[in-house]
Amino acid sequence: MEVKGKLVDFLNIESGTSKTGKEWQKQTVIIDTGGEFNNLVAISAFGEDKINNLNKLEIGMDVKILCNVYSR
Repeated sequence: MEVKGKLVDFLNIESGTSKTGKEWQKQTVIIDTGGEFNNLVAISAFGEDKINNLNKLEIGMDVKILCNVYSR
């Protein structure tokens, strides 16, 4: 899925250990799509390399993010 909009916020990096003992990290960003309904979208990046890519962005930037969609 492609999400376009303005970067609104970075949430704190979360980390932990999986059941198999592997360390993990994730960071979530908030994107304002400018849509009429549900215009704020939270997108999480897992892994150090993807988090480093997020750190290249700045709040207020127009962004286009390609992501897989999962819902719980």
